[in-house]
Amino acid sequence: MKTRLSSESSMDSTTSGDSTYAVRVEEELLVKGGGFPDRRQTQTRGRRRKLVVVTVISLVLSAISLVAVLLVGAFVFFNDKELIHGDLQAQVAASDEVCLPCVQLNSDPVSDTDSSLLDVLEVRRDDNSDLTVCCARTNAQFAALLKLIIQRQQTIKKLADSLEPAGGQNPASTNDTSAVSAHLLFKAGTGKEEIQQWKAPDGHGLSHVRPGLTFYDNTIYVITSGMYYVYCQILYQVDTTTGVVSSYVYRESLMNPMMSGIVLKTRHTKYVQQTDHHASYVGGLVALHKGDKLYVKLSDSDLVSNDEKGSFFGLFRVGE
Repeated sequence: MKTRLSSESSMDSTTSGDSTYAVRVEEELLVKGGGFPDRRQTQTRGRRRKLVVVTVISLVLSAISLVAVLLVGAFVFFNDKELIHGDLQAQVAASDEVCLPCVQLNSDPVSDTDSSLLDVLEVRRDDNSDLTVCCARTNAQFAALLKLIIQRQQTIKKLADSLEPAGGQNPASTNDTSAVSAHLLFKAGTGKEEIQQWKAPDGHGLSHVRPGLTFYDNTIYVITSGMYYVYCQILYQVDTTTGVVSSYVYRESLMNPMMSGIVLKTRHTKYVQQTDHHASYVGGLVALHKGDKLYVKLSDSDLVSNDEKGSFFGLFRVGE
């Protein structure tokens, strides 16, 4: 009897020990993360995974949105910059304009031959100065304007060199006994551009051109600068003259084209009672510079008397 009780007691103790060991093993597995987790733990892990996925997706969408915003901003910025730049260019183009009197751009003022480069420029009338001006806006026009200025300066230098006397002496001082002067006699007819013709100096002394001046193609060119008395007389025929006739003395200046134009002018009216030839005379002091040229134009040269001594044109130097 005692033996049976002992056996049952030992079996109970063995069973109790096995249960305790099993509980410990299960606890160790749970602590170490092994074994089979319970339902709460599985749900918690599932929620964490979903939260991580949602967070990643949100970050990706945020990054995409940020990139899109940056791209749109950059597009707007650069387009606005181009528009602003274009407006500035338009404003600069509207204000960055250079205009000069066209007479100052004539590359060959002696022959009055216009350069083809003038066709590149914009030509219009200046209301303030009542002059014809040539304007440049574009690069091509600025290039043409610069080239015309250079050509003109080269022409002026070339003409000045050709008018320079040998040895570089001043013509006015080469012979103190002779004044710088010119006196030309009338020649029937007109030359190019309706310029009145004059007889070239001859050996008879009736007409002359002394050092300091030169004569070519019915035009007097100034070599020595100074103050000159310029004069012109035209003798008209009474038989054919009716109404008003005019004569003009023109000066063209290489150094200062703005001074070019009419320097002396006469307007003569024939009266019915006149029965003889009648003359129109004009004279005055004019400051002339090296390279200036003088010539005469008439309203009607056919009305001038054929008496060559009755019509004349000249000048003489009176001071510096």
